[in-house]
Amino acid sequence: MYVVCLFGQTIFCVLETVIPMRSRLLIIAMAFTFNVATVFASDSNLFDLGMQAFQSKDYRKAIRYFNQAKQSGYKPLVIEYNLGVSHYKLGQYLQAEKSFQGALASEKLKPIVQYNLGLVKLKQKQKREALEWFKKAASNPSNPSNTKISALANRMISKYRVTKKRKNFIDGGINIAYGHDSNVTQVGTDSPSQRADDFLETYANLKIFFKHIDLKFSYYNKDYSTENSNDYRQLGTALAFPIKTGKWRITPSLLYTSSELNRIDYQSTSGIRLDLKRYTHKRNYLRFRYQFNDIESDNPSYNYLGGTRHRFRTEYLTTTRVGQIRVRYEYEANDRQDTATTNYSPTRHSIRLRLRNSLPAALKMKNEILFRNSVYEAESISGLIRDDDRFQYRFNLYTTPTAGLELGVLYTYTDNRSNFTTETFSRNVAKGYLSWYF
Repeated sequence: MYVVCLFGQTIFCVLETVIPMRSRLLIIAMAFTFNVATVFASDSNLFDLGMQAFQSKDYRKAIRYFNQAKQSGYKPLVIEYNLGVSHYKLGQYLQAEKSFQGALASEKLKPIVQYNLGLVKLKQKQKREALEWFKKAASNPSNPSNTKISALANRMISKYRVTKKRKNFIDGGINIAYGHDSNVTQVGTDSPSQRADDFLETYANLKIFFKHIDLKFSYYNKDYSTENSNDYRQLGTALAFPIKTGKWRITPSLLYTSSELNRIDYQSTSGIRLDLKRYTHKRNYLRFRYQFNDIESDNPSYNYLGGTRHRFRTEYLTTTRVGQIRVRYEYEANDRQDTATTNYSPTRHSIRLRLRNSLPAALKMKNEILFRNSVYEAESISGLIRDDDRFQYRFNLYTTPTAGLELGVLYTYTDNRSNFTTETFSRNVAKGYLSWYF
C-alpha cells in the first residue's frame, strides 16, 4: 500500500507490498523528492499544525486543521490530498476517496492520487475498479517520481491479474450471534407469538469457484432458549454459471435447500435464479433478479405451506458523498396450498433503502428502512382480504479489527399493520455478532 503526505517539497511515503492474506505484511519506509514549486506557494500556520498532527499520528486533529486551512483558502488541491491520506489512515475510505477525487485536478499529483485511489478501492474490496486506477497511474511515467509510481502500479496490476487467472479457489465465512427477540414470529406464517426469547444464531457458507462454475454450500441455525417450536435449521446448495458479456454479468443458478423446524423435517425447496448485473466505471451497479422456488413439505403438518413462489427484484447501488446507497424493489407472488380457513399465498411489493458509511475510530454503520405491502386472497370462510403494511428499520454498527474479522451489533425494529387484528404487531430484535471471512 502506498500512501503519500505532502510537506514542504518532500513526499513522505509508506509502501506496503500487497501479499497473500495469510502472509505477513511487509512495511518499507522511504522518501523521495520532486519539484512541486507550482503546487506550493508559502507555509500556512493551519497547514503546519495539520502536518504536525499527522506526523504525530493524530489523524483526527490533522483532518480538523486541514479542513480549517481549506476553509481559509490555502491551496485546496494540496489540502484535498492530505485530507485523503488522513482519512485513509483512519480507515474512512469513502471520505478518503472523496478527497482524493478532489485532488485529481492537479497534474503534478494525479499519478500519486490515481495510485492511492486504487488502494482505497482495494480496501473497499472493489478490485475491478482498483485495477482501473492502477492502470491510469502506470500509464504516464513522465518524470523519475512518476516512474516509481508507475512501477508500483504495474506490480499491483500483476498481482491482481495473477489472482484473477486462478482456475479455482475457495472462500467463505462463519458468523455467530447471540440476541434477544421481543416477539418471536412463527416460521413460515410470520404470525406473532407475543412471547419474547433469547436466541443463538449461527451461519456458515463455503464457496468454490471453478473456471466456469461456482459452487456454494450454506448452513443456518437459530436456536431459541425456550421457544423451541421456532428453532430453525437450513442446509443449502447452489450451482451458478457466471457469464460475462461487456459490462453485464449474467448468472443462471440452480438452488436447493432442506430445512428442519424444532429438529423435525420441515421443507425441501428447489429453484432456479437468473441474475443480471451491470457495473459502471464508479463501481455503481444495476441488478435484475428473477427467482422461482418449488416448495415441498417434508412434514404433513405443514402441507398448507407447500407450493410455488416467484420473486422479481431490481436493485441499484451508488456511492455518494454521504455514503454508499442501495435501493431495492421486489415483487413476490405465492401459490401455496393454504388451509380451509386461512390463506398463505401473499402477493408482496417491498422497497428497501440502505445507507452505509464510515465513522471515526474505524467504525462502520448501515442504516436500512423497508416498506412492504402484502395482500392475501380472500379467506374461504370470512370472505375478507387480508392486507398488511410493514415498516422495518435496521441499524448495524460494526468494525473490522483485522482482515477477515468483523465484530458488530445489529438492531431491527418491525411494525406490522394489518386489517386482521391478530396480525398487527411490533417486534424488536437485537444481537451482537462475530464474523470471520476467509
